[in-house]
Amino acid sequence: MLSPTDNKNVNPFELRSLREQVYQYLRTEMLNGRIVPGEYIRLNEMSERLGISKTPLRDAIIQLECEGFVTILPRRGVLMNRLSLRDVKDAYDIVGALEASVLVDVCSRFTDERLDAMTAINGNMKEMIERDDFDDRYAEFFGFNLAFHNHFLDMSDNRQVKKIVTPFKQRLYDFPRRRFIREWERQNCREHDELVELIRTGDGKTAADLLTNRHWSFSYCEDFIRQFYEA
Repeated sequence: MLSPTDNKNVNPFELRSLREQVYQYLRTEMLNGRIVPGEYIRLNEMSERLGISKTPLRDAIIQLECEGFVTILPRRGVLMNRLSLRDVKDAYDIVGALEASVLVDVCSRFTDERLDAMTAINGNMKEMIERDDFDDRYAEFFGFNLAFHNHFLDMSDNRQVKKIVTPFKQRLYDFPRRRFIREWERQNCREHDELVELIRTGDGKTAADLLTNRHWSFSYCEDFIRQFYEA
C-alpha cells in the first residue's frame, strides 16, 4: 500500500474516501475559524483550491447539512448556519433525553473497569481545566468529554444513538471555537464524578435525572450558556 511519504506528489485527498476527506477538511476549517457562521462556502472556488471535482465537495456539504452546520440555498450557495440560543436549547433537550434513556437501559451492565476508565478521563479533564494553556488544547479537552459520555453510549443496543448525538455536540462546542469558562467546566466535571458514583451504586434513575435536570438542562446552565454563546 502506498503511504503518504512514498510519493510527495500524491494528493492527500486520494488516500481515503474523497468525500470523507473533504468533510474532515471542512470540519477542520470550521474548528480553526477559517470558515465562520454567516459565511457562504463558494463551491467553485473551493474545488479549484483543493484540486478536486465538485462532486465529493457537494457530498460533504450534504453531510454537513444533515448535521445542521449548513443550509443549502438554491441559486445562492451554501450558508454556514449561526447557532441561536433556541438551537442550543433544542440540542440540550435532545442530547439529554437520549443519553438519559441509554443510561437507564445500560446501568446494570457497567463494570468497575469501565467506571474506572470514566473516572480517569474526568481526571484528565480536571487537570486540563486548571492549566494555563487550555485554549491550545481545546480539541483535546472536547475529545475527552466525548469519550467520557461515549463510554455509556457505546453500550447501547441502539446503534443510531451516538450517530445522532455526536453532531449535536460538535455543533454545540467546536464550531466556532468558544471562550473558556473555567467554573462551568469545573461544574461539568463535578457532575461527571457524581454520575459515576450513582452508576456504581446501580441508581440509574437518579443518574438519568442528573443528565436531564442538570448536566443537559438549558435552564440549569443558562447563565453559563449565555456567557458561552453570546460573547
